[in-house]
Amino acid sequence: MSDRLQFWTSPRSTEPIEFGLDGVVFHFTPPKLAPVAIPIDENDGDGTYALGTVMGWICEGLPPDEEALLHVRLTDPDDDFDVGDLMEIFSALFRETGRRPGMELEAWMAVGLDLRGSSDVAG
Repeated sequence: MSDRLQFWTSPRSTEPIEFGLDGVVFHFTPPKLAPVAIPIDENDGDGTYALGTVMGWICEGLPPDEEALLHVRLTDPDDDFDVGDLMEIFSALFRETGRRPGMELEAWMAVGLDLRGSSDVAG
């Protein structure tokens, strides 16, 4: 076997990431990225499955009380927190989680995840 076709798995980051949302600090422990990347790549184009997958990935990394707060805010008709805000948080967490050897931005772009345009999340 050629050395150039030999691959080694890099350690997955499990270090908690703190981020802020409207002055509230959240504590995100990164789950595995594959479950969120694969369904987005296979999305049928309506965005529904991808959004549910994104929300599931974020919630999997949060403590139950912080997960509940996100759900309450997303479903409250009087709260300005909405899908666009959720996607900004996802993009920032996805970038932070993917900062390891072999997880360059170009690799995510190859599966259709262009995360360059996301603004930084306060934290």
